[in-house]
Amino acid sequence: MLCYNCGNALNQGDVCPVCGARIAEYRKIIYASNYFYNDGLSRASVRDLSGAVDSLRRSINFYKYNIDARNLLGLVYYEMGETVAALSEWVISTNIRPKDNTAARYVSEVQHARNQLEILKQSITRYNKALEYCNQGSLDLAVVQLKRVLQMNPRHLRARQLLSLLYIQGGEYAKARRELDKCRTVDVNNTTTLRYLQEVTRQILPEEAGAVKAEEHEEPRVLKYSDGNETIIQPAGARSPMLDRSPVFAGVLWGLIGAALGAALIGFFVMPARVQSVRRTAAAEIAAVSEELDSRSAKVNALEQEKDGLSETNEALTAAMAGFEETRRAEAEADDALFAAAAAYAADPDAIESIAGAFSAISDDGETGRSEAYMDLYGELLSKVRPQLFAYYSEKGNEAYEAEEYEKASGYYSDAVRYGDEEEDGEAYTEAGARLAELTHMN
Repeated sequence: MLCYNCGNALNQGDVCPVCGARIAEYRKIIYASNYFYNDGLSRASVRDLSGAVDSLRRSINFYKYNIDARNLLGLVYYEMGETVAALSEWVISTNIRPKDNTAARYVSEVQHARNQLEILKQSITRYNKALEYCNQGSLDLAVVQLKRVLQMNPRHLRARQLLSLLYIQGGEYAKARRELDKCRTVDVNNTTTLRYLQEVTRQILPEEAGAVKAEEHEEPRVLKYSDGNETIIQPAGARSPMLDRSPVFAGVLWGLIGAALGAALIGFFVMPARVQSVRRTAAAEIAAVSEELDSRSAKVNALEQEKDGLSETNEALTAAMAGFEETRRAEAEADDALFAAAAAYAADPDAIESIAGAFSAISDDGETGRSEAYMDLYGELLSKVRPQLFAYYSEKGNEAYEAEEYEKASGYYSDAVRYGDEEEDGEAYTEAGARLAELTHMN
């Protein structure tokens, strides 16, 4: 344990041996934080995730610098489908301890999985849309959205709980039970899940009994039993003369009567309800298809606009390259480097590694003193790729810095400062400059 005041190691006494700070209360706080961390770890190991969240939050409330508790809390949130909350805890953790922190790896893995991030973003959007539909009373549309959310993120606990609640609202208790069982595989002791499950059980049990029994302390005066969706009530001891004479005939007769009544009830009650259910399902599917078509149309329009913008950029670069070719003979070496950079950008504007390799052969000032066509092309191209170059060299510098390859990191940060802009790049530019100064001082 380290002293909160001077950071030196502490002994078993109540006073820091170096600075003399009183540490008795501080020691109790640390012990309490570690106790709740261990409790949260035990709960998480048996998938009591909601209980683990409660214990880990208490641990952090006692001592906010408990990195292990904060990292574990992020993992629990991630397992429950709360990716935003998980990333928040991991980012705070990396800010508290930038080095030797597993949270940095968690954040990096999530950020580099761009497809997964896009899926999570869409799942959150659809979950919010489902909440809007619930507030508007469009429960069928909310169910459709929640099913899409769970297809994208099966661990999204809140979405599954809301879907089970909508099933309960619609009287589909079997479906609600299945969703709640899946919720318990994620978090076994979640109070919301258990409350919904209790309600479902209360609704299902009378149906599973198969018959309605008279109270035990009273002599039954009527017989009640279930026949499919119907409850038949008959006075106890009532018999028909014809039934007494011919039990077989009576069984056939009552069977025919029951079949006729069942068919009549189906015609009057069940079929209209089924037709209405089919209509609601069809309306929900039509709405979902319309929404999907609108989304795809928006994506197509965005791609068309991007294509037009790239075409204009390519035309401008082609025109600039034409002027550049006129002076190429006299400026062969420098022109070749700039032409390679322009060609790389024209071939693939996102191939920043190739563009950066071509730019490395061009001096900082773009070969000042060259022809006007050369300078026009250099300025045009640099304005297009400068932010990408800065981001590329900053990221490479950060990777080398974290891998403790300081010589490579220094070169990358130097290029980042070369292409960065303090006003546009803000904190990222300042951080790159600071690390370059630090590495320069180390060398």
